[in-house]
Amino acid sequence: MATVRAIHVSAVKSLRLTRLAEARIERDGIPGDRRFALLDPTGRVATQREIGAFAQIQSRYDPATGELALVLPDGSEVAAAVNGGRPASTNLWGRDIEGRAIDGPWSEAVSEAVGRPLTMLELLASTVHDDGGDGDQAAAQHTENGDENGDHFGFDPAKDRDVHVRLPF
Repeated sequence: MATVRAIHVSAVKSLRLTRLAEARIERDGIPGDRRFALLDPTGRVATQREIGAFAQIQSRYDPATGELALVLPDGSEVAAAVNGGRPASTNLWGRDIEGRAIDGPWSEAVSEAVGRPLTMLELLASTVHDDGGDGDQAAAQHTENGDENGDHFGFDPAKDRDVHVRLPF
């Protein structure tokens, strides 16, 4: 039996991870996890490999209120409800991802913190978790991560709706 020792999330892809004491894991993952991405001027998703300062920026998203908050390296916080924007898309791991470049303070704040122009993209749920195949993304990830025998740690995304995990810390 597998043991979960920690669960880490980030509302914005490639920003610093936050450890959760408990999480609700739904068919498409943890609500709000990596719901957003930062695009460079060419439309590519910017990553921590390219912009090391991302490791100093923490993000959180509350799906109930729609608030996206960023804690910047100087400790200041930028928070607002996600509202508005314009259609945009990017290509991530060979897949076209639809979303919207959102209006609000986040793009400017991160751009200033890292010294590069960036645009905050809200990824549409229907494209974030679409693996282009049979929809069994969680199983595909486990298989890619060495789970050769098809045992997905007791979670079958084709059958199970969601799981609640509470960690002892």
